[in-house]
Amino acid sequence: MSSIDRATVWPYDETGRPREFVYQRYGHPTGSAAEAALGALEGGEAVLFGSGTAAVTACVFALAKPGTKLAIAEGAYFGTSVAFSEFAPWGLEVTEFDQTQQPPRDADIVWLESPANPLLTVPSWAAVRAHAGRKVCDATASTPIYLRALDEGADVVVHSATKFLTGHHDAMLGATVTRDEEIAARLRQVRTRLGLSASPDSAASLLKGLQTLELRMHRHTASARELAKRLERHRAVQVVRYPGFGGLISFDVGGDPIPVETATTVIANQTSLGGVVSSMEIAFRPACFGCPSVSRTSSCSGPISSRRSRTPSSQSRRRDSNPRPFPYKGNALPAELLRPSRILGRSLLSDKTTYHPVLPARFVST
Repeated sequence: MSSIDRATVWPYDETGRPREFVYQRYGHPTGSAAEAALGALEGGEAVLFGSGTAAVTACVFALAKPGTKLAIAEGAYFGTSVAFSEFAPWGLEVTEFDQTQQPPRDADIVWLESPANPLLTVPSWAAVRAHAGRKVCDATASTPIYLRALDEGADVVVHSATKFLTGHHDAMLGATVTRDEEIAARLRQVRTRLGLSASPDSAASLLKGLQTLELRMHRHTASARELAKRLERHRAVQVVRYPGFGGLISFDVGGDPIPVETATTVIANQTSLGGVVSSMEIAFRPACFGCPSVSRTSSCSGPISSRRSRTPSSQSRRRDSNPRPFPYKGNALPAELLRPSRILGRSLLSDKTTYHPVLPARFVST
């Protein structure tokens, strides 16, 4: 769209009847255009929300009721499980399962992540299709460039569009996509009633981001593959997890992860992922997120991200079982980690030369 319509109200027609747009919370022109664009990529009807967590919340209200049993992929984004915990007093029962295997038979809703963040496992779609319950897939890290989950058997696809879909760390946005008209109508109803709507400016960022999505995702993948190779060769790295596509890597090192995440200059020590600037962090920070202290991690995205797994995933490659401390302190990183790569030598959308140091990270218990 050439302009953003930021109006919050629109006049009724000459007969006093509502037009297509009435009140911004119900919908707006920029949002409708962005929903149409995303829906075309995913092959379904898209509904935008104010954040990825808002989209998750809407799914619970739309699909669940007191006593619903929800099975979530083990090692999925911790914020999703935290959101689900808020529904416990209202009778939502949540369990974890290994998404590479058969989901629990008694689950009413099967919640998948492809790939899971941070274990980077992918679902067994044959097992998913055989399950009788509703299937929801968080495809934030895949995007429709690498996965159209509706084609694989999911009833609803969820995106934190804040990440790769908008792609520039300039918008807070979530989305759902479904081919079920009743589910889509219910999601819109929940969005309106609970005020989970997306702003016109965020919708415009999605429209802009989708124009370069394929280009960016292929560059993310090329960069991540090179980084994964370098990490595997590094003597301080214990485990490297990478599914072979996308811009997310998780890896473990021995010792304190803080010196790792604070030693970079090109890779930003910040949360989130999916932008044109690589990010690395100890992703679980209770003081920031208001969550119980369970564990903490170093992670990088764009492309690096990391959290500890209970067991190595099918995509993991463990170097050995003896932890080795990270041998560098502060900014004293060896030259071989800072050398430029032709694959990594340019930012995604500019001609500026950038250097991407390869840095190990680890998820450790507190």
